[in-house]
Amino acid sequence: MKGDTPKPEASKLGWMLFNKNSSLRNGKYALLRISMKSVPPTIDFFGDSRFPHGYFTNETIPAQSLELFGEIYYSDKFNYNNEQINILVPDDTMI
Repeated sequence: MKGDTPKPEASKLGWMLFNKNSSLRNGKYALLRISMKSVPPTIDFFGDSRFPHGYFTNETIPAQSLELFGEIYYSDKFNYNNEQINILVPDDTMI
């Protein structure tokens, strides 16, 4: 998701993806963000037409570009409860 994605929107989208995966269990999940300053400029990102805040790439993101951003606990696969995102970093920009 791009950096200006509202946190409730990020939470709901995460729940939708969680709900679609039958192998996932209730529990706490890590939220990662991509530090764009360390992504090579040769990697192209594209808007995802299915999600207004979504982006994707067909290339591998270097591990050093991934940061632990926060965590979220999903408790019910069939009832979205507006789960809260627990931000673990002082800069809470989702980018």
